[in-house]
Amino acid sequence: MIGLILLSTAGASMIIDRFLMKRSKITDLRVGDHKVEKGCLRIPFFFNIKYNRLKGATIEYTLRDAQFPTTVIAGGRRTLEHSRAGSNCEYLDVDTDKISTDGIWIVHVKIVHGDSLYNPLYRIFPLDMTVEKRLNIQLERDTYHA
Repeated sequence: MIGLILLSTAGASMIIDRFLMKRSKITDLRVGDHKVEKGCLRIPFFFNIKYNRLKGATIEYTLRDAQFPTTVIAGGRRTLEHSRAGSNCEYLDVDTDKISTDGIWIVHVKIVHGDSLYNPLYRIFPLDMTVEKRLNIQLERDTYHA
């Protein structure tokens, strides 16, 4: 009987944590204005979190040419565990050699948080947030050596 009560209480607290409190929720995900620096296209993205260290949260991105949609630059998945409570800004760096043409490119950013030491419901029902933005990328190409 006591075991059933403890199990029910633990289950209820996990459900409240995951679906009502949303302890590890990421809010206000947005992509800022890009810039070109030292051979890299730097795309900032901003997000807010309630608690320090999004351990287990990962980000991945793609950059797709709007004119030639089969041209896709896929960024590797990386963690966001160094994030702090409140507003955060990180950069996605893309080597300009990978960008074949100037023009409109679409950046797609996806953050997935599906890890919690205390609550397995985050693994079963991960938090997922995506954002897209159209970027007008104009690179200064070296026409002298082309």
